[in-house]
Amino acid sequence: MKNLFFCTKMNNDIDRTGQPCYLCIDHTGQCVGDDQYNLLPARWRSFAVYSKFEQLDSEKQQIILNAALAEFSEKSYKQASTNEIVKRAGISKGILFHYFGNKKQLFIYLFDWAMGYFMDRFNREVDLDNRDVISRLWEVVEFKMKINSYYPTMFGFFQQMFVDTPPDIMNELMKTRDLLALNIFDRLFDNVDWTFFRDELAEPRSLDAIKWMFEGYGNTLIEKIKQEEGSIDVEAAFSGSQEFFGYVRKLFYKEEYQ
Repeated sequence: MKNLFFCTKMNNDIDRTGQPCYLCIDHTGQCVGDDQYNLLPARWRSFAVYSKFEQLDSEKQQIILNAALAEFSEKSYKQASTNEIVKRAGISKGILFHYFGNKKQLFIYLFDWAMGYFMDRFNREVDLDNRDVISRLWEVVEFKMKINSYYPTMFGFFQQMFVDTPPDIMNELMKTRDLLALNIFDRLFDNVDWTFFRDELAEPRSLDAIKWMFEGYGNTLIEKIKQEEGSIDVEAAFSGSQEFFGYVRKLFYKEEYQ
């Protein structure tokens, strides 16, 4: 049986009992039957815990989520105010806590929802049939830029969460992020066309080296975000990524594929 690791609600769909339908995703990113939903660890079933919120129509849900994203994208966890969130959403604080319980649970829900959105778009927009592995990786960068243009507050939220989120919350969120990253990396580095590589580098160890380089580059960006307290020039980061990818292609690929 495949190991499950993520679960997200499917729009406004309900099952025959009137309960929300959930989309369960396994370690390959493929959907599995809802009969395996209960195998998920407790927090990854968190969408079911917030059933009152999810019984709202999608428009009302989106207003509240957008308000929370906006606040958490502009301020770190400790600085963000639920008073500001309810003001943006046009609801009372009592209603917000009725749906989410407290600020921590709202933040966790928002993270899970954002990651579900990210994975859904990734599965639809990144071409994993392209066997040029470095081009695949570049598609991921372009995909992230699209997310930033579609949903700038989501990008800001992911940046701000590295600033001063309490360790107990951060450790919990990173378990999900690391599993999703592992899932994405496994798929990005599968079914590689070795003819692109220099003859002496056409071996699996080259993929390990590329992984380490990209992980290191990503960690450098995260450290920069932390140092600049959640603020980063996205266009400059994109330009820097182009230079980095060009360098990696020159290192590993034959001249005609650089």
